[in-house]
Amino acid sequence: MKKGWKVLAAICLSSALLLGCQETEELGTGTVVGNENKIALAEESNLMQLSPDELKVYAAFKKKFDDRVLKEADPIMVAKLYFHAIETHDYNTQYELFVDDVEQREWSKQEHMKMMQEEGPKMAEKMRKLFARMQEVKFIEVDQKTGYLEFPEEGENLGQFQMVKNKAGIWKVKFRPMQWGYNMK
Repeated sequence: MKKGWKVLAAICLSSALLLGCQETEELGTGTVVGNENKIALAEESNLMQLSPDELKVYAAFKKKFDDRVLKEADPIMVAKLYFHAIETHDYNTQYELFVDDVEQREWSKQEHMKMMQEEGPKMAEKMRKLFARMQEVKFIEVDQKTGYLEFPEEGENLGQFQMVKNKAGIWKVKFRPMQWGYNMK
């Protein structure tokens, strides 16, 4: 009788495992359906142009670099503020829009200012060209604290602009935010 119980338990366990495997469809990327990243926001917007309300938020943030000004800002708005800072050569504000958690900082403000004096104008030109043809902005949420704006590149490739919530739950720009060349297929 004991042997029969073990065999029955093994059959039930095997059946449950097989049934579970059959009911989850894979996307071909190693991601199980239902676990894929979700589009959290999608809006028609020009990433290089701030609305009057966004300009007010930018001015208020620039005044004291108080993250509480950004508390109600969604990640698309924070990205637009970041791009505006680069476009207007306001590298101090650009740096303050990076995530402020110490463990995520990759370089100092002084290093940033020096780097942007050389690279900032080229970066602004590249962004203008890249984002000029965008009609819709999508923010893809990876989890409750991270996500990225997805943008088309040449051909079928997609780029990503990475965002992260700081410890206060405010969306900020991740250091080295641009990821290039992800194929759409």
